Amino acid sequence: MNNLFQTDHSRVLLYLDENAGWLKVLTTQADEIPVLEKILYEKENTIENKVAEKEHFKNLLHQQHEQMKELNNELDKQQQRLTVDAAGESLYDIESLCSQDILRNRIKDVEQRYIDLKCSFMRFLSDVI
Repeated sequence: MNNLFQTDHSRVLLYLDENAGWLKVLTTQADEIPVLEKILYEKENTIENKVAEKEHFKNLLHQQHEQMKELNNELDKQQQRLTVDAAGESLYDIESLCSQDILRNRIKDVEQRYIDLKCSFMRFLSDVI
């Protein structure tokens, strides 16, 4: 901890809770991706004529899954920083506090892209089945 900052201890605890919730959401969404990929493979016969679209969704699902895994790793690191901060109860690492806002924005972006991708994927499936 190079740059220490004094803030309310409850703020750090709130960030810990916030991150724990995000970890659950991102893990749940990341766990859905292999299920969606399986659906894509199971419907192979019905989407033979849509090879380009199928490949497009395979790539998007893979990219989304990788981004979610990366974000989960970053959340784990953030949780570790905040846990160390919470143990101190008086001075907190400015990096962990500032990175929380950045992380929050990234998570919102990844979640929105996942929701959009899942909706597009379901529309695609409904059109070909």
